[in-house]
Amino acid sequence: MVTNKHLMQTSEYSDKIVTEKWLSEQFLSLVWIGLFLFVIFTYILFFYLADKKRLVEILLFGSLVAVAFSVYDSIGELIGLWSTFFRMVSLQQNFFMSDLTIIPLFAMLIYQYSNSWKIFFMATVIWADRIAFVFYYIILNRLNVFVYLTPYTRVSIVHQSGDGAVNKIKPAPRNTVWENFRLSCSLKKILEISYDKSSSKSRFLRPTSRRAG
Repeated sequence: MVTNKHLMQTSEYSDKIVTEKWLSEQFLSLVWIGLFLFVIFTYILFFYLADKKRLVEILLFGSLVAVAFSVYDSIGELIGLWSTFFRMVSLQQNFFMSDLTIIPLFAMLIYQYSNSWKIFFMATVIWADRIAFVFYYIILNRLNVFVYLTPYTRVSIVHQSGDGAVNKIKPAPRNTVWENFRLSCSLKKILEISYDKSSSKSRFLRPTSRRAG
C-alpha cells in the first residue's frame, strides 16, 4: 500500500536529483543560455509588436492559453507521451521554458494579427505545426532537451540493488500510452526503494531515438 509518507519521500528524493542535475549539468550551460536568450527575445518581440490599446484583452487570451497548455503538458508527461529532460529553473514541471513563455507569447501575437476566425484558425494550425515538429521534435530533441516517447522512442531503466543485482526494464519498441504509464509507475517504485535503502543506487539511461519504421 502506498502511503502519504511514501509519496512525500519519493517526491523529496525526485526533487533532490532534479536539483542536483540542474545545478551540475544544466544551469549556465550553452543550451541553457541559448534557451534563456530565446525566451528574452520572445518577450521583447511581443511587447514591441503588441497593440497597447488591446493589451488587457490580449493578455487575458494569453493567460488562458498558458493555463490550457500547462494542463495539456502535464497530462502528456503523466501518461508517457513525452518527457522533458532540460529545465530553465529547478522545478519538476518545466513551466518556464514554453508553457508560460514561448507558447502563450506567440499565441497572443497570432490572436492580435488575425482579422477573422478563418485566418486565426489557419495561422494557429501552421504555428502549432512549427512548434510541434520543428521547435520540439527537430531542435529540442537533437539538443536532448525534449523527447516524444510514443511511438518514436523507447526508454531503458537500469536499477542496481544493494546486492549488486542489475534489473533492467525495457518496454516494447513501440510503446502504447498504457505501457508508458506502467513504466512511469515502475520508475516511481524504484525511486521509493532507492530512498528507503541507503545502500541502493539508481542509474537512469536517457531515451534513445527511434524513428517509426
